Amino acid sequence: NSDLKQSIGKFSYFVSALQSMQQADPFSYKMKTNDGVYEDEAVMILAMNGHSLGTTSLYHEKSSLTDGLLDVYLIKEAGLSLLKNLFSKATSPTFPEEMEGIDFIQTDSFELQIEQKEEIDMDGEIYLETPAEVRLEQKSLPFVTFPTDQ
Repeated sequence: NSDLKQSIGKFSYFVSALQSMQQADPFSYKMKTNDGVYEDEAVMILAMNGHSLGTTSLYHEKSSLTDGLLDVYLIKEAGLSLLKNLFSKATSPTFPEEMEGIDFIQTDSFELQIEQKEEIDMDGEIYLETPAEVRLEQKSLPFVTFPTDQ
């Protein structure tokens, strides 16, 4: 909502995501990667190769645009604990070692299976549905980046 974004800026993205995920029911998933198989429940699975979601930094120390790995966040629960974690991350330059209710893995590809077919949102557009195979296409798009060590 634009009024919310005007009044509280970046924090409104968290509130909007929280509102969406409060309505989200947990689902069981099975994710196969080169490193193993992950089976659990989540309200959202976020796979990205970047340092921000919207205008909010999700930079993780292990994260790199050029390492050939997707950063995968397995979000187990919505609600106040998620809001606390996201707000904590937004106000800190480092990623907490462990965030309650959020698991972090890195992989170059994965196969995702869930019990019911679900649409997959990619940057606001629906291109896929589950089950799905996701892989990082290395060096497919040219980007101008700046060093992060300054």
